[in-house]
Amino acid sequence: MKTIKLPIHNIIIRFDNKSGSIISSDLKEKCELCGSVDCYDCLNGFSPSINYKAIDQIKRKLFNTSMDSIESLILSHAIAGIDIESPAYLEGLEITIDGCINNIL
Repeated sequence: MKTIKLPIHNIIIRFDNKSGSIISSDLKEKCELCGSVDCYDCLNGFSPSINYKAIDQIKRKLFNTSMDSIESLILSHAIAGIDIESPAYLEGLEITIDGCINNIL
């Protein structure tokens, strides 16, 4: 199994031809109430006095969906043999992630 650790956002790619490929990172935003990146309905069961709005959950879901897409693209580029560790690739990746942060969150 080959492992690539990128110097940004704790992105780690593990892949081989037999068992498949995975990517992990700290790109996704966690729910402020429960701490999960996969929670989008945490307002149910919490006190209305908590200062957390449904719009925040919608923005986080949109952002996390965008980060899922970026992770998938990085993984597919790595599998295809693109040099995802090159300075130019990393710069483009940072610009893309910053664009999502600035336009969604």
